[in-house]
Order: sequence, then C-alpha cells, then structure tokens
Amino acid sequence: MISDEDMPRIPSDPHGRLRRVFTPEFIGLRPVTEADWPFLYLVLEERYAHEHSNIPGMAQALLPTFDDHCAYLRTEPYRRLEVIVADGRDAGLMYLTHDDVGGCFVLDAFAGRGLALAACYTFFQNERYPITAHFNATNRAGWRTADRLGWTLIRREPERLTYELRQAPLDPFTRVRKRRS
Repeated sequence: MISDEDMPRIPSDPHGRLRRVFTPEFIGLRPVTEADWPFLYLVLEERYAHEHSNIPGMAQALLPTFDDHCAYLRTEPYRRLEVIVADGRDAGLMYLTHDDVGGCFVLDAFAGRGLALAACYTFFQNERYPITAHFNATNRAGWRTADRLGWTLIRREPERLTYELRQAPLDPFTRVRKRRS
C-alpha cells in the first residue's frame, strides 16, 4: 500500500497548502444502511442547492422532509446504493437504479480532487451493461468525468446530456479498459 506521504497531491489554495488527489486505491465504497440515511439526506440537501443538479426540475422543487426521504428509501428504488468514503469520512454516494441508470454525487468539501472519477471507475466495474447517466448540460465536471471513463454521448438536449457505458469503464489514471477482479 502507498503511504500517505506518497499520495499524489494537487495545489489547493493560494497559500500553497496541498490537497489529496483521490485514486481508486484511496477511496472506499460501502453499501448504505439505515444508519446512513441522515448522511443521504445531507447529500440530498446539497444536491438541491446546486444550480447544475442532474435532477430535471429540481431547482424548482421543494426539498422533501427527512421523513419523506426515509419513506422513499424504504421503497428500495436502487439496485445498488453505496456511500463513498475518503479520508475516513463519508464523502458522497454512488447509485444504480433497477433500470440501470447510474449516478454519483460528491460533497462540495471533496470536489475537484478526482474523487468522482475514482468512485465511478470503481463502482461501475463488473456491472451489466449498458448503464445510462444523465447530466445537466452545465455540469461540466460530470460529463467530463463520463468522457474520461469512456462513456458514449447518446443524446444531447438543450438542458441535459445522456451518456451510456457499454462496457467496463476506462481506467482514467492509465486509460486502459479492464475489469477488476
């Protein structure tokens, strides 16, 4: 295992401090349990706050109550729902619906350091393909992540881009397509 001192880093602020760059070796994914529902609600609150949210109409929608959110999760709308763990903290989530629509959301505190790239690469390995993902057209970071992982743009609408992953994602750090064992 690579030591923390050997961890890749990128400049983080004008004061010269460095931030960690996340690669697949330095993140974890764990299945969501009911104990994670408050964290998922925090993620939902942050998603509602984003102007480039991937959920059509979300900017005009009202944030559901925590109880409504829990009721929704009890319906088991996801085939896979996992928390992204980075630096020992919950950092975001990955999901895959029963209709094979995938998605990722990273909390702002962890954004811009390759976490979504590493999490998507890890999460979408060894899945059944194709998998679809929708991005708000202004969410440049989202659709650039899809491009780097080898997703194919299949539909362009004025406010939304639809991508499809037809085989195992490209390793964004080596640009090699392989399945993880």
